[in-house]
Amino acid sequence: MKLRRMKIINDCIYETIISSYGPDKKPNAAPFGVIFKNSKIFHIFFYKGSITLSNLVFSKCGVVNITHDIELFYRTAFEDYDDFDVKRPLFQKAEYINAPLIASADFNLEFIVDEIKEENFKTLMVCRIVKIKKNTDAEVQPYTRGFFAALESIIHSTRIKHFFKEGNNAEAEKLIRLIVHYREVARRVSPDSIYVKIIEKLMKRFNTWGRASASKN
Repeated sequence: MKLRRMKIINDCIYETIISSYGPDKKPNAAPFGVIFKNSKIFHIFFYKGSITLSNLVFSKCGVVNITHDIELFYRTAFEDYDDFDVKRPLFQKAEYINAPLIASADFNLEFIVDEIKEENFKTLMVCRIVKIKKNTDAEVQPYTRGFFAALESIIHSTRIKHFFKEGNNAEAEKLIRLIVHYREVARRVSPDSIYVKIIEKLMKRFNTWGRASASKN
């Protein structure tokens, strides 16, 4: 299984779940954004105090679990996930490294930590994939907020066009301010991507629609 088959965009932040062992061999998992640099290397930024950071400093290895299961993100974001009926064990032992993986995830990327750098208030880890395990026959692309930002912008743009057509410029401008926020999100998590390009194209349309609406009044 090659990473490029997952249609990864380099330098784009993808939302994943990272699982690891600590010194006590207790499995831990938490949602983290990872930035793929090529087919083997990715970066993770951590803030001080993260359990995952401590575990990876100790073990120098872990698993990136790729999933679209929102319950998994919820369960791993908080330790007290007893408000869900857990029907199966969350973790299994990874195949190539000493780390736990989430078997129900769509993909498991087993990795080792090549380098640790301190950058301002964050810690950067340079990681290398050593094994990719596919658990589904479906085509799955990791989730990025850039996709969400572009999709929400497209959906709202149809309403903006309607508001301008009806002369309701105030409501149109309100939604445009929201899309400006989405553009900033897309620029931050997926710079120079198709998601940013789509939102920029929408902004040009808003200008055209706004001028047409103003000429009628």
